[in-house]
Amino acid sequence: MSKFIFVSDFSERVLIRRVFIPATFKNETIALYTQLLNDHPDFISKKTLGQMAGAHLSFSCYSYGCGFVIEGRLGQVTSPILNYLFFNPFKEGERIFNEVFINGFKNENKYISVAKEKLAIANLSGSRSAFTIGKKMISTLYAPLFIDNNFLKDVSEQDLKSLNEYIKKAECGDFLYIGKEIDKNKINFMPTYKEDLTLDEVNFHSSDNQLKNLDDEACLLVLNHAKIDSINDKKELYTALEGLKITLEKQLSKLVSFDFDIASQILDNTHSIFMIKTGLGKLDSMLSQLPLQDKFVLDDKNVLELAKKEYAMTSLSLKMNFSNLVNDIRENQDLHLQDNQKDKGLEHFSTFSIVDKILIRKEKNDA
Repeated sequence: MSKFIFVSDFSERVLIRRVFIPATFKNETIALYTQLLNDHPDFISKKTLGQMAGAHLSFSCYSYGCGFVIEGRLGQVTSPILNYLFFNPFKEGERIFNEVFINGFKNENKYISVAKEKLAIANLSGSRSAFTIGKKMISTLYAPLFIDNNFLKDVSEQDLKSLNEYIKKAECGDFLYIGKEIDKNKINFMPTYKEDLTLDEVNFHSSDNQLKNLDDEACLLVLNHAKIDSINDKKELYTALEGLKITLEKQLSKLVSFDFDIASQILDNTHSIFMIKTGLGKLDSMLSQLPLQDKFVLDDKNVLELAKKEYAMTSLSLKMNFSNLVNDIRENQDLHLQDNQKDKGLEHFSTFSIVDKILIRKEKNDA
């Protein structure tokens, strides 16, 4: 399905095309294919991308329900001074965008070898973050893929070709336009997918993981909460999560003398993750002091008022960055959140139950 979100505050537009990839394809193949799309997209044009209203193409892959998604974005500047009497940069950009999804990347062995090396280096860097590893372990929405560098070496040209053939014939995916208001019929979205992307509820499994090469350690709590059905609900939930962060920060700051960091993210309509990061060797000490009960209830009015102010500042910075705004809109679409629904109130989302706990720590004999 093609979806159009009109925003008037930015002089940029973005086309997003996503294709669902089943888990039958290896993570390493999907990640390498995406890297090659970024490095060497295959399209024919007499003009550079920059000449097409500053066009830029980018591709990413991430976890999505029971499988994965490859996402492409075409960004272009929109300005009344652009004159395309003889050359329409937007139509040409759309043509190239569609062409890359059909052709894939420029298939040369040297390109594949270099892409493997780049991906392997990036993977080693990402494997040092406890937050990132924890998100991968529970297949958090938009989480990067788990990659084994040994398996990455074995990805063949035929593996990549098979994925390209699947993408060309895929029946599950979607399109999203975000930018200034336009005539919907003038956007050349090809093809039309038969099935929309659908999020499956994540399966959770508590685990205690000891890994090498970490730069930090973390505890990730999977929280259950009231279901969010609207954009207003999401705002209230993020405010409540901010309140939980403030509460635990106050408690921990009195009990431990080392630095820690807290973050949160929505998993699906009824679950979120709450992440607490510490330095190496500090996780056990923090857990011994952390007041982890089965249920958290936010009933301190002062904390809730402070949480509202903190979220308001976060929301303001979001509105000032087009890329962040696009990601926020994409999340609203994926969670099927309605607009202009009745406000349920912050108290409705102020109770959290712990349903899972993932610990990421460094091996003691490697610390």
